[in-house]
Order: sequence, then structure tokens, then C-alpha cells
Amino acid sequence: MGTYANAQRVKRKGVDPIPLKQPPTKTTTLNASLFNGKWQETRRMDSKGKAVSFSDTLYVHFLQQDSVSVRLGRSMTMKGLTQLEGNIISLAGDDYQVLKQTASQLTLDDGDYRRVLEKTNSFYWEEAERTRISRKEYSQPVALNAAHFPGKWGVYRTQSAPGELPKKHEPLRSLSVDSVWHATQWSGTATTVVQGKNQTYSVQFEQKGTVLAISGEQYNQQFNVLESSEKELVIEQNNIKYFFKKLN
Repeated sequence: MGTYANAQRVKRKGVDPIPLKQPPTKTTTLNASLFNGKWQETRRMDSKGKAVSFSDTLYVHFLQQDSVSVRLGRSMTMKGLTQLEGNIISLAGDDYQVLKQTASQLTLDDGDYRRVLEKTNSFYWEEAERTRISRKEYSQPVALNAAHFPGKWGVYRTQSAPGELPKKHEPLRSLSVDSVWHATQWSGTATTVVQGKNQTYSVQFEQKGTVLAISGEQYNQQFNVLESSEKELVIEQNNIKYFFKKLN
């Protein structure tokens, strides 16, 4: 693990640095060799040590010397460098003060909260994904759950069967179901990927039995609904499955 000189304060992206108390009353002796493998946040406390709830779980994976990947909640995984100076550790550009280190537990201070991370063989989201994929088999389309459909949906995975893709293929990126026209009709937007760039269309959504029709002046497609619940939506077209998570 690399080091950098004269690290004086905890810094996070978009946040003004917060000076550490000087001079420190206690120095934490860190063992660089323990910074390896996967670490997952399990508890969070405020500056007074009171437990707080959180949804943006911090996942840290020390890949190899000087390399780390970091993920907050459901956001994208960021890869970057890790550096250690004194009791300040930099993780892909974000700096934390290490308050406690053991072979199985880390306590990090980001300037606002104290995050307790525990070492793990696999992250929670990895286990959930493996479990979900292994048990999901869709034999027949189902009706769209109209009560839970309104809101914003983001694609977190796609799955395609072997074979050629359609000549005009615009993979879905997200759906925004904004207002209700009828019990089975809504207006909103659909965002696709066209030549590597996001393209957003104003559309109308309509439930037609087990089919979700998405139509607008520039976009008209129909998808079979394979799963529809409060937080999960799976639709399919031309043997391509789109797995959505509810974003709000």
C-alpha cells in the first residue's frame, strides 16, 4: 500500500476538509498488511457514538497493492488507488481517519459519521444477486402490478439468449412513470442507449394483459412482463430480459 506525505485532514469528494484535532491525543498504529480482501459496513454512528440508520452501505475491496474498489449502496463501483499515511487512509479519492483496526473489523471516520466495517468473504449484494439469479425462472408472463408500477425504475442487469440482436436495438436504461391517466395507463419517460449515449423519450405506458406497451412519437415497443412487484420489475423483448430496481 502506497503512502502520501503530510496528510492532515479527512477529505471526501464534494465536502470541505474537516481539520483533525491537533495535536492528537492518541495515535492508532496501523498494520498495512491487514488492508486486504473485502470489507462491508455493518454499523454507523454519529459523532456522539449514537447509532444511525443508513442505506448507502460502504463496500470496500482491497484488490492488490495500491488498488481498491469502493461502492456506496446501489451506486456504481469505483476503482482507484489506496494510500496510507499515519491513521489516514485514502480509498479511491475519499479520505477516512482509521479509528480502530483489527483483523476482522475497521472503524472509519469520514468527518460526519463513524462507519464500522467487518471483513467478509462476499458482499451482501453479491450473495443476494447470486441467490436471486439461481432461483429465478420465468415460465410464463404475468400481469403488471399496476399499484406498484408508478415511480422511477433503473436497469441493474440485462440477460440475453444466444442469437443475433435486432438490427435496431436500443437497450433500456430506465423508466420514469410520472402520472396516472387510467387504472392501466400512465405517462412518463423511457431512457434507452443509442450509440453509447442516453436517449430519453416522452411516452405513454399501457398494461395490456401480460404485456407492457410503451409508446410515443419516437418510441413504440412492447414487452412481456415476467415479474412485477413493489421493488422489482422484469420485462422481456426479443429474448432480452431487463431487470429493474425501484429507485424511489
